[in-house]
Amino acid sequence: MKLWTPVAILLAAVVLVVGARLTNQSVWPPLIAIGSVGAVGVAIFQTLFLTWWRRPIMEIGVFGSIPPYLRKIPIRDDRTGQTVDVIYPLSLQVRNTGKTIARQAVPLLTGVGQLVDGVWKVQEAWIPVTLRFWVLDELVQRAAGKSTEERDLVPLRPYVFNLGFFSTSLPDSFHLGDVLIPRNQPNEYGPGDFCFELMAFAEGAAPAKKYFWIHWKGGCSDEFDEVRRRVVVTPMDQPPWRKVNEPRRLNP
Repeated sequence: MKLWTPVAILLAAVVLVVGARLTNQSVWPPLIAIGSVGAVGVAIFQTLFLTWWRRPIMEIGVFGSIPPYLRKIPIRDDRTGQTVDVIYPLSLQVRNTGKTIARQAVPLLTGVGQLVDGVWKVQEAWIPVTLRFWVLDELVQRAAGKSTEERDLVPLRPYVFNLGFFSTSLPDSFHLGDVLIPRNQPNEYGPGDFCFELMAFAEGAAPAKKYFWIHWKGGCSDEFDEVRRRVVVTPMDQPPWRKVNEPRRLNP
C-alpha cells in the first residue's frame, strides 16, 4: 500500500481512535472527528491533484529545426510530370505534453500585426481564423466522416499544420492557409515584417499562445537556399507590439 493514500490515512485515524478508546475515552470524539475530516480532505485533495497533474498541456512550435522552418514542395503536372510550381509552406506543430488526451483540440490564427514605417500596426477586431490544419491527416479525417478542424491529441505526438506558404507562381505574396476568412481580413501579405498570433485550445487545457514574426525581403524561386536567404521566421512568446507604438526592427 502506498503511503498517504486516503485508505492509509483512514487506517491511521482508526488506530489513533482505538488507542484513545483504550487509554482515555474523553479524547475519543475529537480524534474520530479529526480522522474522518482528514481522510475526506486528503481524498479530495488527491483527486484534485491527480486531475491537475494528468491534465493535457498544449504547446505550439515550429516543425523542424533549421530556420526559417520552410519545406520545399514541387507541384508537378499529373500528365507530363513537369514541375509547374514550387511552394514553401511554413509548417508549425501543436503538441500535447500532458499525460492525458487533449480532446477537441484546435489551433487558431487569433491576431495579425504588421510593421509600417517602424511602428507595429495590429489589425483591430480580428476574428479568429481556422487554417487548413493537420497535414497528411485531413483526408483521412474526411474519409472517416470526422471533423477536419478539431482533433483529439495523444500525449507527445506532434500534429503538423501550415500557417501559410510562399510560391513561385505567386512570388509577391505570402498566402495564409485559411479555410475561410472575412473579407476585411487579408489572407495575403507582401514583403516586409508581419507577425501572426496563434493559439491552441483543447478541452481541459489552458490555451497555448505563440507568435511568429516573419521578415521577408520579397520574391520566391525554385532555389531553396535563395528562399532561405530572403525569409527570417522568429518564434516569440510575446508580441513585438507589446509596447504601444514602440518602433522595433529586426536586426540586419
